[in-house]
Amino acid sequence: MSKLPQGWAYTLLKDVINVKYGKGLRKDRRSGQGYPVYGSNGVVGKHYEALTSGATIVIGRKGSIGEIHLSESACWPIDTTYFVDNFMGMPSKYWYYFLKSLPLAELNRATAIPGINREDIYKLSIPVPPLNEQKRIADKLDQIFAELDCVKSRLNKAQIIIKSFRQSVFNAVVDGKIISENFAEYEQIKLASIVMDSRNGISKRHGKSGQPQIVLRLADYKGGKRQYGSERKIPLNANEMGRFYLKKGDFLVVRVNGSKEIAGQFYTNFGENEFFCDHFIKISIDEKRILPEFLNHISKSSMFRDYIEDNLMTTAGQYTINQKTLLKLSLYLPTMEKQKNAALLANSLLNLADQIEEKYQRTSDNINEIQQKILTRAFSGNLVPQDPHDESALTLLERIREENQQLNSIPLKKIRTTNKNTEVRKMILSVLDTLQQEKKPLTAQSLLEKSGYPRDADSEMIEKFFLDIRKCLVEGSIVCERVQDEDVFKLVA
Repeated sequence: MSKLPQGWAYTLLKDVINVKYGKGLRKDRRSGQGYPVYGSNGVVGKHYEALTSGATIVIGRKGSIGEIHLSESACWPIDTTYFVDNFMGMPSKYWYYFLKSLPLAELNRATAIPGINREDIYKLSIPVPPLNEQKRIADKLDQIFAELDCVKSRLNKAQIIIKSFRQSVFNAVVDGKIISENFAEYEQIKLASIVMDSRNGISKRHGKSGQPQIVLRLADYKGGKRQYGSERKIPLNANEMGRFYLKKGDFLVVRVNGSKEIAGQFYTNFGENEFFCDHFIKISIDEKRILPEFLNHISKSSMFRDYIEDNLMTTAGQYTINQKTLLKLSLYLPTMEKQKNAALLANSLLNLADQIEEKYQRTSDNINEIQQKILTRAFSGNLVPQDPHDESALTLLERIREENQQLNSIPLKKIRTTNKNTEVRKMILSVLDTLQQEKKPLTAQSLLEKSGYPRDADSEMIEKFFLDIRKCLVEGSIVCERVQDEDVFKLVA
């Protein structure tokens, strides 16, 4: 371990923050209004009820593992996440930045769906600065990252412009404007008239006899570009190799996908001696009538995409295009010379867009590197000056330990609930907000109802309510007094 600045201390992450599991909330059960609902990749909806009691850090547990998000208010992290909503008096912004600096994605031990184990997070040995220095670090990082975010925002706008430019190029190929022509003057045909062969891919995923061959899957493409290194090989017999062979000039069309934007996309880039699975439709075209490059460009046009998306079938969340529908697609067919000229100019413009985008991407990557370097400086004590008068981290850690012991010693009192359905669903307020709103002391039962908890609240909701009370008691924002054999909670004057 490297030497720490004066007043800092090492500890395990589990000694500082409590990482909790998110709770499942199906999309069709979300109210659409109220508190933000977080998945591992950020906000995925809204719900009238919150799972957390205030500012919350959300950690991607499955899927986008290790992604860190900060909700300034109470929220509902779903079951693909962990969350932290009790910071023991420490600034939530500091811990948001600190967790972002950790390579949590490297803790993935899953073989199928990426995921990280909470115990692996808890075992991390981390440096902890004094409380006041945490606040200074968080404030400084806010200032620096706000400036960098402005730069990134401008870069993002530039990339949106580049994307729009590409789309305009594809659209200009369709109607001929790219070469100052009007392709509507030429014959309008159905795609079927220029397709020599079309078929779905092979459905088998393994076999014992035949020669191992690369069978392309959707996973072998990203953003329409071929990805190499993780191809799957399946033994194919001579008949299968003849039926599902890909030759230069063929197209693979995405037959089925959970994304409406991906379904029906045309892919052209594949290598020699490769075959294709049943997630694709292969079409072989008559290259004497249409150039592959010309068809490739117009397949990305708004006209093509609108037709395909309007004719997709959906089953169990999957979007599907079939051969019959695909081959009915209409297009204008100019002469081969016009196709060639349009494709050449389109390639030139698209290459220019790629070069500009590459420059912007390099700048964006540089900013990300700068951000990581700044975080490294911050959490090694080299971003803001130390103050010898600050309370030490060891004292802070001892106080957290004592507060955790006190928190765990407060018994949970059972509150009466009924099975009567709640007719009106309200947003649930925090205990502190409710007492501030009511401006008078409340019993636990009254506090539960005034906070907006439904009458049929289950045990998990009741536990959430009491955890909120505990938090306020520990923080010293409320006190509990005994009045006529009942616990009454009131704000600290």
